[in-house]
Amino acid sequence: MRRYEVMFIVKPDLDDGALQEQMDKIKKVVSKYKGETEELNFWQRRELAYPINKIKEGIYLLGYFKLPEQAPQELSREWRLDGNILRFLILKKE
Repeated sequence: MRRYEVMFIVKPDLDDGALQEQMDKIKKVVSKYKGETEELNFWQRRELAYPINKIKEGIYLLGYFKLPEQAPQELSREWRLDGNILRFLILKKE
C-alpha cells in the first residue's frame, strides 16, 4: 500500500453536519477500495482563484490515505460523480 495526500474543495453551502457527512462519505469510499484513512480534516474556507460552476468560495479538506496501487483511479471516478466535491487532487507521498 502506498501513502497519498488528497486535497478536496467541496461546496461552501454545507453546514457542519453536512460537512461531517461528506467527510464520512469520503472515508467510506476509501475503505470500499480497501484503503485506510490516516487523517481527514477541515483545512479552511477560502475564496477560489476562479469560479467553478459559478461558485466563488469553497471548503478545503486535507486527507492522508494508504491505498492499493489501482485505488486512486477508482476513487477519482467516484469522487468526480459526487455533487458536493468541486475539485480534488491526489498526490503520492514519498
